[in-house]
Amino acid sequence: MEVLITLGVIGIVAAMTLPMLVAKYQKHVATTQLKRLYSILSNVEMLAINDYGDRKHWDYPVTGKNPYTPPTISNSDFFKRYYEPYFKTSGARERTSFRDYEVYNYNGVNAKWGSGAASKVFFRQFDESCVTGWSNNQFVVFTADLNCEKRPNIVGHDIFDIATVRDTGRQTFKLEPPLPKGKNETREALINNCKGANYGGGFPNRCFTLFVYDGWQFKDDYPWR
Repeated sequence: MEVLITLGVIGIVAAMTLPMLVAKYQKHVATTQLKRLYSILSNVEMLAINDYGDRKHWDYPVTGKNPYTPPTISNSDFFKRYYEPYFKTSGARERTSFRDYEVYNYNGVNAKWGSGAASKVFFRQFDESCVTGWSNNQFVVFTADLNCEKRPNIVGHDIFDIATVRDTGRQTFKLEPPLPKGKNETREALINNCKGANYGGGFPNRCFTLFVYDGWQFKDDYPWR
């Protein structure tokens, strides 16, 4: 009887602590991967800036609306010109595309990955992590899937957006490496926007912003699912 009671207590304790240990390990792995990918993207970006100058002088695939004017460069050619040569030296492997699969936010709602993936034209793989890229309206956004399409496919858990930021006050780009958009929001706003992040207009980059805001770590109240 005493042995059974002891085993029961051990089982209860294990059931309570195991999820926390798993989450802690997952956060550690994600932290390592995000830091590595950010370092690679930063280096690629700075090499491109060294060759092509300030990003405000780059040609972006931007179109006018009234009246419509065609872009001076396509999304695909934009990445071939400014990023492709430097990714070749970063250890990245070329990848044709991502397959069509569903992505969810913290609340379990479909994050509409399909609509966002349609505009992505740049696909590369680093070991177990995959990166897609797109540019529009003078923004450059890289989406990292830390386990290359394996589940859970949750924004802010294994899928993160890393984006350059535009200084709208001066209509120029900051000279720093890729910085997360939304960095001027309050931490509470970042948490809420991370929970509702989706690719239908719901701030998919805010989870990475929160991660950076908290000192490149996932704090206890980070919306991890």
